[in-house]
Formats: sequence, structure tokens, C-alpha cells
Amino acid sequence: MKVKSINIPIYDFSLILVEIENKDDADAVEKQLSRVKVPKDEIESVKDYISKESKNGGNTYRNFDLKKILVMLYPCESDRKRRNVINHEKRHVVDRIMQWASIDDIEAAFYRDWETDRKSTRLNSSHLKLSRMPSSA
Repeated sequence: MKVKSINIPIYDFSLILVEIENKDDADAVEKQLSRVKVPKDEIESVKDYISKESKNGGNTYRNFDLKKILVMLYPCESDRKRRNVINHEKRHVVDRIMQWASIDDIEAAFYRDWETDRKSTRLNSSHLKLSRMPSSA
């Protein structure tokens, strides 16, 4: 099992990324899930899921009181499936932080879409002006 902690300073959140490598990680995962106070019955469910060598998925857990989010990634059968799982869990992280910050769904959708829409960056004056062909060309 690989574990990496990342601080999100603007919101003072901690993101804990847990990558499950094989079924031997089932017992060690309890310590990580306890960091965000996941209920015991849910921990047992996750351990069972890992021991069955489940693949191609992930889970996101949050504890707003502790300002912690834990993302668990299970082994994937291909790089493409892994990218899909990571992107899916990333959306959960963004949505949970937006929820904590009391940004409603419409605003959260705007921020999430803006993040992935390169054209919208030309409207933001804080970005460097780059020489580019006009969009009308």
C-alpha cells in the first residue's frame, strides 16, 4: 500500500491518497481509514472488498470536522481505467471541498467546468497573455 498526504493550503484541508496494491493491504488499511474516522462497519466492508482483490474503483471519504479527505484507489487493469478512476475521485474531492466552502451546485459546476475549459482562461486577467490565433480565425 502506498500512502501520500497532500495539504490543500487555500482551504487548510489534508488529502490522504491511499493506493491499494494487493489483498495483503486489507489489514493495514484500517489505520488509514481511522485517520478520517470512518465507521468500523465501513472499514470492515472495505477490508472485505480488498481481500477479494476487487479492481477498477476507488472511494472518497471525508471528515469536515478534521478537514481531511481520504481517497482510496484500488488496483486497475489498465492505465485507461486508472485515469478514469482518478478523475472520478478527483471530482468527488472538488465537490466535497466546494460543499464545505458553502458553494452551491451551480457555482461548483462552474468552477469545475472552468478548471477544464482552456478557453475560459483567456477571460481571466491573472493569466499571462500568450500569443495565440484569435478564436474567430
